[in-house]
Amino acid sequence: MRNTLFASLCCISVMAFAQKLPDIQFTKYKYDNKCFTFLYKTGSQITIPENAFMYEAGMSCDGPVEIQYRELHTVTDFVAANINLDNVEGNKKMHLESGGMFEIEAICLKSGAKLKLAKNKKIDVLFASKNAITKLTTWFYEKTSKIWRKYPTPLVDIAINASNKDNDKWGSSTVPSINQGNGNNMNNIEMDGDGYMDPKEMARWRYLDSLRKETFKTLKVDKMGMYNCDRIFEEAGAIPLIADFKTSDPQNTFSTVYVAYRSINSLVTYYKGEVSVNLLPQKDIVIFALSDNGKLLKYPDEKLQKLDFASLKDKKITFELEEIAPITDQQAMSLKLGLL
Repeated sequence: MRNTLFASLCCISVMAFAQKLPDIQFTKYKYDNKCFTFLYKTGSQITIPENAFMYEAGMSCDGPVEIQYRELHTVTDFVAANINLDNVEGNKKMHLESGGMFEIEAICLKSGAKLKLAKNKKIDVLFASKNAITKLTTWFYEKTSKIWRKYPTPLVDIAINASNKDNDKWGSSTVPSINQGNGNNMNNIEMDGDGYMDPKEMARWRYLDSLRKETFKTLKVDKMGMYNCDRIFEEAGAIPLIADFKTSDPQNTFSTVYVAYRSINSLVTYYKGEVSVNLLPQKDIVIFALSDNGKLLKYPDEKLQKLDFASLKDKKITFELEEIAPITDQQAMSLKLGLL
């Protein structure tokens, strides 16, 4: 009896402390039904018009609204948020290459209920993309079907740098570049009579100046949810084969396998029981999974390098994933997988 109880407690302990990859958290902002602009930590700028929200039934929220906003930029961000990059057109399943995603929601603080955008109201998004990918379009994520659909709004590229400082998008006076003239010219910075600049204004100036070399996407959205700046992931030349994903350790059970490429910001997801796969014959391929007991599993790179993909067409191959590290966070996971 004592041994049985001890074994049960050990099982409970292991299950309780199995580390899961932490989700991408939302940043929250208070909106008082007036025109409101906020800057996200990546440099993205979101502008919401006045009286922008209502309940599904059409009534307005009586009181302040909480805006919830987050961004996803990397493969490990997508995994952490449990977001795939699947698109289906007809009977054909395709995948997207991402220039970055953002999700925005509105909550009425009085009732705790989700809100939608009111009729003829749109949110302006100046999205700071970390990925230099061209020919992108806008996609919207359908959470029930877990599929991305094209969203009919133009996506415009904007490069903010010192050369176009007179076309600043920050909703205030132009922020002069620190690199003007000899690189130390601060003649255009407003100071008091003693040559003192307010520390908050200096911090704001340096922050905005640091964003001038970033690439931004601008778009207007008319519903709350998750958006993606994407293009179709070209999989021409992919080798179809039958995959048997397994692990030598029976304790490292898993239900989802991920396929990524270090040179492509995309993620191909295979679920338990799905064995027909398409793999690009590239040396930078990464095959990994997250076990139910909190371990990061990976098919060894040295074994992948030895595969002759062309000879594997329509054949069955076993991919035995090995434990490489405990799951901690996205950054550590990216380093372990070589997905920088």
